[in-house]
Amino acid sequence: DRYAWFYPAPPWGRKNMSRPGSRFLAKWDILVWVAMVYVAIVVPLRAAGFARTELDVSQAGNTCSDHRRRWIEALVDLVFILDIFFLCHTAFYKNTGGGKFVLVDDLASIRENYLCSGGFVCDLFGILPLK
Repeated sequence: DRYAWFYPAPPWGRKNMSRPGSRFLAKWDILVWVAMVYVAIVVPLRAAGFARTELDVSQAGNTCSDHRRRWIEALVDLVFILDIFFLCHTAFYKNTGGGKFVLVDDLASIRENYLCSGGFVCDLFGILPLK
């Protein structure tokens, strides 16, 4: 297939127009926002030194909360990686001026638009490990 997998809602807000994958995108965006809120809360707390420390080195990494935290962080990372993949397959509306928009849904144009955007650079740096 050379066409987009997902189509966003029109920029002018027509409610009677349904595009393939737009319901999925709406739910996906909520999941991405939840992941971003998690990162926005957890990362500053860790940077400020509020990360839980183990008193007994022999017990480090063996607690249930450590495993849960690692699974949550792995899921958050997976959400961000999948978001990059989905954005490379999501159509977009190009503003042609005068309040007119053109739907762009061929994959080559979608990928070129996303990969050359500042959004891709931010997304890429967001998934790189800090340590």
